[in-house]
Amino acid sequence: MMNGAWLISCSLRCLNIKLVLCIVTAFLFFVSHLWAENIKGNKFLSNQPHISKNRSIIQHQIPNLKEEFAYAGLVWPPKKIYIRVFKLDRILEVWVCDNSSSKSYKYFKSYPICVLSGHVGTKNYLGDKQVPEGFYHISSFNPFSHYDLALGINYPNASDILIHNETKAPLGGNIFIHGGCASVGCIPIMDNNIEELYTLTLLVHTSNPNNVIPVHIFPYELITNKFSDQVDRVMLQNPKYFNTLYTLQKVYDYFNEYRHIPPLFLNTKGYYDVKVE
Repeated sequence: MMNGAWLISCSLRCLNIKLVLCIVTAFLFFVSHLWAENIKGNKFLSNQPHISKNRSIIQHQIPNLKEEFAYAGLVWPPKKIYIRVFKLDRILEVWVCDNSSSKSYKYFKSYPICVLSGHVGTKNYLGDKQVPEGFYHISSFNPFSHYDLALGINYPNASDILIHNETKAPLGGNIFIHGGCASVGCIPIMDNNIEELYTLTLLVHTSNPNNVIPVHIFPYELITNKFSDQVDRVMLQNPKYFNTLYTLQKVYDYFNEYRHIPPLFLNTKGYYDVKVE
């Protein structure tokens, strides 16, 4: 009888432990997603510097950033940021502007993308492990990411929804620029780099909450055709990709020549038209 009672007691204790672990895991998951709040219309940004994790990171990163800006001959602090991602080249570029009313950007630095998920082409459905391609912006800040820190991207945007409306397939979401070195569709740049980029982005947006931080994601540096074989394969499977690539090329060329981001307008089919001045 004692052995039976002991076994029952142990089983109950194990169940209690498992229950507690499940509750803790669910709570952490909830908190993580709660803090990945949308930028617009909340006090999240003003509260972020008071989070102990962020406070220590910001205190460490600001002196480094000031030195880097001085070395590059740039004005600190910047008023605007523009992020360009080149998937197959595994490069994330940061461009800055020192005047809120100016359209002209100057190159700051590049971060290596640690690992690439997917291939040339847009993200088309949930679980395809593709990094999106197109014109996005920073939509959330997550200081409690499993990958140190994370900057959310507004995928799917209006273009994605319109283009893929016919398929009815779920588009997915939760695309981030984050730390670490793992990806199933996100852009990982390692912990030390995301801490610097997160600080820079947070400071710029806090100084002007209405300022959109563009994130343009290209398949690769479109100055060459070194990945043309991959593009051809994608075109055969998805002829609509031509429209996306055509607009990406126009924006890439325009920015490289003028250092301005051209105005973009969404047409009724879901593709962007570029207004070249």
